[in-house]
Amino acid sequence: GIRYLAGIYVGYKINKKWTFEMTGALDWSLSYKYLSVYLISLGAGLSMLQWLVNTILISPLLANCIIIIQTTITNFTMIKFFVFKK
Repeated sequence: GIRYLAGIYVGYKINKKWTFEMTGALDWSLSYKYLSVYLISLGAGLSMLQWLVNTILISPLLANCIIIIQTTITNFTMIKFFVFKK
């Protein structure tokens, strides 16, 4: 839990500065949006993983690969257009 939240915090700082080239102090509105994207993504990814493994009967390794690709694309898109929109 703590490591996941620490990773989100570091990701927020890196994405804000380098990926989306935004400067300034900590913006709580952006922080909450960023956190919510990752928490929703975590929940959706876990649900999808369970569905792929238990219902579709895909191997857990392949299901994890699918989820990683899906969450990477979804997270970047949501962060770009919802969190750091210009």
